[in-house]
Amino acid sequence: MLTYDPPSGTYKPKLKLNVQDDGFFHDAVLLPPDKRPQVEKMPYSSNERLADAARLARQHVRDITAGLSPTDRVHRLYEWITHLKEIALVIVVSVPASVGNSFKMFETLNARGVPATQVDILKSFLFDKAPEQSARVNAHWLSMISTIESYGGDGLIITYIRHLWVSLYGPTTVDELGGSFEEEIKNERQALDFVALLDGAAGDYIALLTPLQSPRWEGLSSTARKAVDIISNELAESKFVH
Repeated sequence: MLTYDPPSGTYKPKLKLNVQDDGFFHDAVLLPPDKRPQVEKMPYSSNERLADAARLARQHVRDITAGLSPTDRVHRLYEWITHLKEIALVIVVSVPASVGNSFKMFETLNARGVPATQVDILKSFLFDKAPEQSARVNAHWLSMISTIESYGGDGLIITYIRHLWVSLYGPTTVDELGGSFEEEIKNERQALDFVALLDGAAGDYIALLTPLQSPRWEGLSSTARKAVDIISNELAESKFVH
């Protein structure tokens, strides 16, 4: 994962991840174990997946070298390195230019058991529409992700985006969401306004999902809170509402 850079005399990462993961990846995976800072809380679920992957990798190395002499351990690890370099295959999926078509393609992949995310497609679309405002788009996006992931995972993010979109433009299925984005968001101002709205409304959305705990409902009676909870969590589980 690292390559030595003679001019600087340092090791540099071969992979650069997105803003929310790159720093964590460097500190928790690439740095030597004795130099890794203690992480009390991971702000994003993607950080947790990186940490889980690193733990699985460490355990796998222990398993395949267990019971071997120091010399045989090195030989065994180089066999795996050779396998990864010369035999393992990486499959690249080229996403169509149309966001609507991309959504349908990823939905097909998901239905057939290959995990894929449509959230990144929407994120890329918003960034493409507002290249001069990428810092502001990214700040709003990360803030929204942090708020939504405080209650749920990746699945809730796409659900939240769709629900907010439905509140603005009417009934829209997940399959239709990408195409609807292309129809309604045509320029930088619209992209920035929408991602700012995503950020601003995220707290209200979580409050709707947690009416029994959220301080935003303190003015309501316990009976009213329970009614909101039934509407938000029990009735919303039906196919009709989704």
